[in-house]
Amino acid sequence: MTDAIALHLFEAVIGEPGCIDHRLALADRFRDLNEPEYVALESFGPLPFSSWLNDSRFFGRGGGSGLGSGSGRGSGIGRGRGSGLGIGSGIGSGSHGVNRMETGKAYLVHCGDWHTICGRVVKQVGPFTYLLGCVSKIDDTTRGDNWEELAANVGDSRSAAKYKHYTTKAVVPLNVLAFEWVGKLPQEK
Repeated sequence: MTDAIALHLFEAVIGEPGCIDHRLALADRFRDLNEPEYVALESFGPLPFSSWLNDSRFFGRGGGSGLGSGSGRGSGIGRGRGSGLGIGSGIGSGSHGVNRMETGKAYLVHCGDWHTICGRVVKQVGPFTYLLGCVSKIDDTTRGDNWEELAANVGDSRSAAKYKHYTTKAVVPLNVLAFEWVGKLPQEK
């Protein structure tokens, strides 16, 4: 499933932030599409997807106006009931840093509370989940919160850091922030 299809599905299914019925329906839809179980389970994440709907990194914004006039006359009694469905599109722009990691590129991914790894994207496996290779956990930067310097290879920040190297690929959520990693990963040297 492409990212665009997944985002469209999220838009169509999640109408109310935090509504468990919508999340269950979304998980069922992913299972119907034979997506891996972790993709279905991702719909139960800590943040409702609807909180991202107004973020210009993912969706465009549009507007419009109209003018009309008319006249008429009549009388009568009426009763009615109705419902509707709308479909729209928009064009937007905006850049707020990394909003999607690209296959083949290396990233430092900070998942919060000193759970920070670096690795190379093998493929995107869910709307916000990626399979990474050449994965290393940054155990200790020895310089505090210097993620941006590590990713950009500033000074001796990388040689001062301590790493735990993994021999397997890892499925990683993009849930806090990511910086593109400049140069070779610690395991590629």
